[in-house]
Amino acid sequence: MKRLAIFAAVICHGISSAAGQHEATGLLVVGEGKTSAAEALEYRSILKGSANLWVVTGADGNQKRIKADSVRANIDYPPNDFDQGLPSLAASALDKIRALEGEWPRLSLPLAKARGKWERALSSYQQTNKKPDVSTESLPIFEVNKARYSNVRMTSANYETATITHSTGVTRLRIADLTTPQIIRLNQTSDSRQIGTAAADEARAVARAGSTLTTKLRKKGMRLLEIFAERIGLETHVMTTWLIFVIFPALIIGLVVGNVVQSRKMRSLVLKPARGVRT
Repeated sequence: MKRLAIFAAVICHGISSAAGQHEATGLLVVGEGKTSAAEALEYRSILKGSANLWVVTGADGNQKRIKADSVRANIDYPPNDFDQGLPSLAASALDKIRALEGEWPRLSLPLAKARGKWERALSSYQQTNKKPDVSTESLPIFEVNKARYSNVRMTSANYETATITHSTGVTRLRIADLTTPQIIRLNQTSDSRQIGTAAADEARAVARAGSTLTTKLRKKGMRLLEIFAERIGLETHVMTTWLIFVIFPALIIGLVVGNVVQSRKMRSLVLKPARGVRT
């Protein structure tokens, strides 16, 4: 039982050290030639060094060295600020992602996340470049997340945030925190920037999915596996296979056998007559 407690403590320490996520700027699909061994890696930055090695800073801030010839695809996430070139960038990125989804079905979750980012960005761009049918006026009062603003105008927006000016300064709001009526009211304050209500619905769905306990446990658990795998020099998928099919079954079997042996010893002590006592 003491060994089991130590193992659980190591697991908890690794999970706690894996907390603290940062915004990613793209997604790498990495593999050594076998599609079953491919993995998706969100990154913040890439340093292309010599000797065919890239230094990749992941979304969690940790660095990882990978071989350049093992990179199967590099998908940039949408920029925060949109310009007229966004539709062509989105079309190219979406075509690439759909092709990768057909080639690597096991990477469907990270690829679907990347596709959703581009689809929301394109929807926001299309809404942004539409002229509203009403004259723009500032909002006397606007409330979001228990915060109260006055004389509000929206000055810019992308697929994740909207920037407003008000009587006391400038504030950036998360679109996932806005209701559809609030989005419509903000759109009426700008003749150049508009927020797509469809993109807002998707943003709220992503925010809800990302906040569930199962999703958080999965992210932290996968990060923990990556830490262990990197320290012992194994690929993440190899580490996962050994944990699921070898290590965890061995621990369970060991616990069961240990309990059986312990119970038999206790039973033999109870049934064994005391010395000198006639039965």
